[in-house]
Amino acid sequence: MSNDLTLDERPAGPPAASIVRVPTKDGVKEIRGRLKRALDLMVFGDQETMTPIEWNEAAQRVGFSVRRMRSALERPHVQRYIRQQKQVFRASASAGNILVAKQIRDKSANDNARMKAIGYLDGIADHEQNGAARHVTPGVVVQVNVSSRADRQIDNLDVIEVNPLGEQQPVRNDE
Repeated sequence: MSNDLTLDERPAGPPAASIVRVPTKDGVKEIRGRLKRALDLMVFGDQETMTPIEWNEAAQRVGFSVRRMRSALERPHVQRYIRQQKQVFRASASAGNILVAKQIRDKSANDNARMKAIGYLDGIADHEQNGAARHVTPGVVVQVNVSSRADRQIDNLDVIEVNPLGEQQPVRNDE
């Protein structure tokens, strides 16, 4: 037997590519074998039937006990792996959305669908030009409205007029 292994001569067990190293506070932890296959089933579903797989069914399919699977799902490095794989799945699933929106824009007889597709495509272009989504942070918003003197009268209350070049004087609302 030579050192070059063919497909039939490979040793049993998961291939080296099925081991994932996940960084943690304590170093690096590995996810491999049946646990990795079960987690991948949970995220990507059954590829033959294109159906989602619940966590307990995924455990049973790979020969894992439900109790052991639940215990594994409590671990932070396992949860991190699931989040990473969900991002991969989301990116792969949404990759063709722009093409579909373009096809709807170009070929749909429904004007409403065409307008929605145009808005979707424009939104993507705006997002890419402006960078990441706008971040909203807590704070105070001061809105300055310039209006006529008549608009400054509010229910017979005194209004203080701010004049940065002079003194502040109360304005009476005398009717």
